[in-house]
Amino acid sequence: MGGHDVLPDSCSPLMASSSRLKLAPFGSNLSRGMTPTFGEGSIERLDWRQQIRIARAAEAAGFEAIIPVGRYRGYPDDSAWSWESYDAIPWATGLGAATERLQVFSTVHVPLVHPLKLAKELATVDHVSDGRCGINIVAGWNVDEFAMFGITQIEHDDRYAQAAEWIQIIERLWVEDEPFDFNGQFYTLHDAYSEPKPVQRPRPPIMNAGLSPAGRQFAAQYSDLIFIAAHDFDGLRALAADVRQRAADLGRHIEVWSTATLLCGESEADVKRRYEYFVHETGDWASAEAFVRSSLKGGTGVEKTLTREMFEKVVAGGVGPRLIGTPEQLVETMDLFTETGINGCAVICFDYERDIEMFGDLVAPLAEKKNKEINMRILNTYKKTLTISKRKKK
Repeated sequence: MGGHDVLPDSCSPLMASSSRLKLAPFGSNLSRGMTPTFGEGSIERLDWRQQIRIARAAEAAGFEAIIPVGRYRGYPDDSAWSWESYDAIPWATGLGAATERLQVFSTVHVPLVHPLKLAKELATVDHVSDGRCGINIVAGWNVDEFAMFGITQIEHDDRYAQAAEWIQIIERLWVEDEPFDFNGQFYTLHDAYSEPKPVQRPRPPIMNAGLSPAGRQFAAQYSDLIFIAAHDFDGLRALAADVRQRAADLGRHIEVWSTATLLCGESEADVKRRYEYFVHETGDWASAEAFVRSSLKGGTGVEKTLTREMFEKVVAGGVGPRLIGTPEQLVETMDLFTETGINGCAVICFDYERDIEMFGDLVAPLAEKKNKEINMRILNTYKKTLTISKRKKK
């Protein structure tokens, strides 16, 4: 099976961005977002006006995209994660109409949406947003949620074989002008055709999360961006190098992203106080444990010992390095992500509005100043090299 061509930088706002570390709010379409906490400031109940405020705050703060989570059920009503959730596709359509620059992604589970239907839906999002749609592919995940649809997950590596057929069909529908037949292992289509085509040509950007070898290989072959996760920067560096090499072997380039909890404070004491409040004082540890147990059902089958550290990581937004600190500390951590080979972070917040606005007010100006200094040093080094080269020629 062939892979996708590399998207030109001019294809979309996200791919065209020159930011050293691209940022996108992640999971704000869920009540409580990605953090099961009862803390004041978290998204207690979904409110469309707040969704617009979060997206516009991100746009004002210089973020490049916004990415939803695809979920269909939560936990009991007395938990923080009772999890109201806006469906990702109409959510992206609405935010595409309410913003001007953000790349608005839809997160889609392959087994739940037919590729012919999705091709038309996402083309519609792309027209509404004037060419700012993106797709985040999930090959499989939550066993309990799939069961609601009467679907049993297939074997892990086979999920990516299905996803490969699925995305091939979608791309053909987006770029081919004549109807076509498709006869694969998972899909059979006759006289398939879809109009209108997306505004973005040849197609909107594609991303997926991939930690397993099969997931990383799928990303290397079909995606423009991949989410990876590791416990530390060394782990991120190794995974980033691996997936980039896989893409290079196929003649492709891929951006590597991670997720990171964003919590900004004007002082270290303020940062510590807010973390303690959201995680240890108001965190819903029972929901965190339920989440870990549910997620492991759809895993590789490897037995894992559940620990309190696992549950704290869920309450705090997940594993790996975080963007938690003062403005100066956040700029330093952003540099570490970049030096590790990470192109972007999908950021998770306890309080999306507050922390995104604070990032825009206090962190973004510091980051921009530092980027200008770095660019100036690079330019001066280039000028010196050029001068030395001219002297040698004389």
